[in-house]
Amino acid sequence: MSTNGHTKAKQMQAWKGLSQCLPARDADTEYWWQLTGRQLATLLDAAGYSVERQYEVLVFHHQWVVPYLGPAPTPGNFKPKWRSLITLDGSPIECSWKWNMASKDPEIRYIAEPIGEYAGTALDPLNQLATREMMHRLTTALPGIDISLFDHFMSDLYDHDNTKYSQEVAAGAKMKTSVHIGFEFLKDRVATKSYFVPRKLGQTSLMSVPDYAKAISAVQPGDNAALKMMLDFIDTHPEGKLLTFYSVAVDNEPLDLTRIKWYCQTPHTSFESVRAIMTLGGRIALPHLEGCLAELRELVNAAACVPADYPEDRELEAERWHAEEQARQFDELAKYLSGFVYHFDIAPNKPHPEIKVYVPTRHYGGTDATIGRNLVTWMEKRGRGDFGERYLQALEELTPHGHAGAGKGTQTFVSCLFKKNGDLDITSYLAPQAFNEKRMGSSSPPWGQGYHDLALQPDLSTRNPHKHIMASKRPTQDAFFTWCQSHDSKDWDSLRTCIAPTLRMNYEHMKNQLIEIPSEEYAKTAHMNHLDVATQHLVGGIAKWAKTEDEITATFQIRVAKLKYTDNSCTEVKAKANAYGICTVPYRKIDGEWKVAGLKPQMLWVDGNPEVFFGDVKKMSEDMNA
Repeated sequence: MSTNGHTKAKQMQAWKGLSQCLPARDADTEYWWQLTGRQLATLLDAAGYSVERQYEVLVFHHQWVVPYLGPAPTPGNFKPKWRSLITLDGSPIECSWKWNMASKDPEIRYIAEPIGEYAGTALDPLNQLATREMMHRLTTALPGIDISLFDHFMSDLYDHDNTKYSQEVAAGAKMKTSVHIGFEFLKDRVATKSYFVPRKLGQTSLMSVPDYAKAISAVQPGDNAALKMMLDFIDTHPEGKLLTFYSVAVDNEPLDLTRIKWYCQTPHTSFESVRAIMTLGGRIALPHLEGCLAELRELVNAAACVPADYPEDRELEAERWHAEEQARQFDELAKYLSGFVYHFDIAPNKPHPEIKVYVPTRHYGGTDATIGRNLVTWMEKRGRGDFGERYLQALEELTPHGHAGAGKGTQTFVSCLFKKNGDLDITSYLAPQAFNEKRMGSSSPPWGQGYHDLALQPDLSTRNPHKHIMASKRPTQDAFFTWCQSHDSKDWDSLRTCIAPTLRMNYEHMKNQLIEIPSEEYAKTAHMNHLDVATQHLVGGIAKWAKTEDEITATFQIRVAKLKYTDNSCTEVKAKANAYGICTVPYRKIDGEWKVAGLKPQMLWVDGNPEVFFGDVKKMSEDMNA
């Protein structure tokens, strides 16, 4: 639809306008506003919101949510005081992008856990005071909001003796996220939801299914066909018996309009399991069901970055990238970090629940860039690609390391729900990664990491005699980082984004080989020659730079660790080695972007089996010459 420049200009129009007139507050609030306000502005513009609506939403965010996000991270101390379980790193907010339909633009939403001054203390062991305050204040700000169900579940799902909760903490129990709020920024209003993770005194595991059913029946009395069907599936079907329920959510609307969402997790990730749960073992029959399932299978494959013919009965292979410390924070909710997540939408007078599946893209698939591109391709094939490029640009802006092709973690889930007309309701979930070390590991403001509008960056070149080189260092370093990361993570789609159309591979110091190869052939050759190896490329100090207007050459230290396996299953190590040396990399500017245009490694010495390197270089060079 729009060009990148148009999108960024509009985003900055709303952002700059508010930045000029909204007063600065305390350091914590200012941090959250600069980070999450800017991210929200980026998403609102990318989703096609009018400038007027962007102003309204950003002012609401500034006034009603930002003050409740708690203590901000600081350089040298990026661990949250209260670790919210909304995100892996403890960020108390997560945005989502509800994808456009054929005749409807995307919608932006987020969930947030208000964090009070006394969160986790004897005064507020479950961190609920700030949420209660926010919800009751919102009744004066949002027309039509009804918090009667919020009050009901706050009373029913928790005990209210903070002294006894504090005694449990003293005895070793861990208190964590128990309630958070969802905000949907519709074109004409703000809708809200309340999410509850039950925590009773003496509770040592998650709430049981009968207790959940009792709580739901209390607010949806009578013959609830959807709940009955749900409970029958849980009791009798093999997939239903594996479901672990951990949360319930309600619309903050009058009781006759509200829905109850019941959240659960399963360890299974095969599409065979997805099919069973999305149909409740065949209990749900819709006119377009088989078509929806076929579309969903393609979506899951795209999000997980697996081939189209990936077997339906095969589990996905997860890549655990989160830290063990993060996993420990979840305790009995640690199951939430693996498998697939579902919610069952139970509404009065409905014959069956509506079911949404969540694919955790933070564990499956390639980099954020690869997953994002796969989703956009899926959308484009179905005539829903109008906002694809805008989404990908926004994804780049939200990424803490400034390049979605260099890592993952910004996109946390992709969800899907079947509509009555056969459409698939798709949503992408995006974490701010406020406590990510990459945001705090720079001398520049942490909210600036990932925002590349050069007009907003300090001009370091005016203070450096080598100004032209200084201005180009970061883009070329980003390109080579992506080159290294692509090989180490075997993300060949990401590799294609950082290399020039033709590469000059100079192996004179190793095998007396000098090869020129088209980029696509190089990517294919690299792929085939990395099936049975694992690597890590570590780049050190830069020795020298040389530059013309469209070409740069850099030489720097490099160390490469490599494991060679006996076969492509990568289960048994055959040999391993570490190579130490220097590497010269030429870059070329292609359509305004710096790309890796070749490689000239010079190996100084090898720790381990030298053939791990020399044999693979020989094979790769032979394949390139073939």
